[in-house]
Formats: sequence, structure tokens, C-alpha cells
Amino acid sequence: MNNFNVREILNRYNVDYEENRYSDEINILCPFHNDTRFGNAYINEETGLFHCFSCQEGGNIYRFVALLEGVNEKEAYKLVNNNFETEKSYNLIRLKSKNIIPKEFYTDLSNKILFKILNKLILINDINFSQRWLIICNYIKYYQKQLKEKQLLLLFSEFNMEVKNYHE
Repeated sequence: MNNFNVREILNRYNVDYEENRYSDEINILCPFHNDTRFGNAYINEETGLFHCFSCQEGGNIYRFVALLEGVNEKEAYKLVNNNFETEKSYNLIRLKSKNIIPKEFYTDLSNKILFKILNKLILINDINFSQRWLIICNYIKYYQKQLKEKQLLLLFSEFNMEVKNYHE
């Protein structure tokens, strides 16, 4: 029995995915490089193994989380096993204060978020909606070195919620 839920992890990190009716593998958009084509990467729902055919990144679910969090696999294992509750035996804030997560991680994250927002904005025909989010994108780009990971993820989450509400 696995102690992880692949779909919950994908949702936690806003990784876009499509279900595959014919196997345990879920098609994902690889979060480790800029690509907009589904089918370039997959993650197995049962085993947690993932592989990207474009950038050749791959491994188990703990490596996947480690790459997204900017920590090593042992720390990612603790995160997943504690259901991402960092107050127990693992403290992500302590690791960040020790500079285990480099500052470049935030600029890479902001670039990924900008890329995803701009690709979705292309599909929306509401000028007011698009202008508002283009201004926010400029804000993210201008202040990307000062923004914290949590702020970036909250902005991206807000954008996804507004897009979802827009389509309803």
C-alpha cells in the first residue's frame, strides 16, 4: 500500500494532468521545463514513477517532490510521509533559513507561473480579465526576486480559480 496519493501531489503543486483511461499512467505537463504538450511526461499512479521524454527528468515520487520543493529526496520522503505537515519531524522553514533552497528557485518558479498564466490568457476572450492578469504578470516579473514562494503559489492559485469561474 502506498503512503502517497499522486493526484493530491499533482494538485498541490498545480501540475496540469490528463487522465489515461487505459493505464495507471497519468499524462502530465512536465513542471521541470517549459512545454505545453500533454504526453511529453507521465507519472504512474500506483508506483509514483515519473518520466519526461523531453527533458529526460525522471525517478520516483520522492524525487518528483524533491525537485519541486528544492530539497533532497530524504527530506521529500519526510514531507510526503507527514502528509506535508512540516511541524512534525520536518521543518521546511528551518531548511529555507539554512539556504538549502536557492534564491534562483523563486525566479524559476515565477517564470514557470508566468508561462502558465500567459498560455491560459491566450485562450480567454475577455479584455478586462486579460488586462488585469497582464498587469499582475508584470508585477510578478518586476518583483520576482522579492516575492516568496507562498506569494507566487497564492497568485497562481487565485488565477486558476478565476479562470475556472470564468469558464462556468
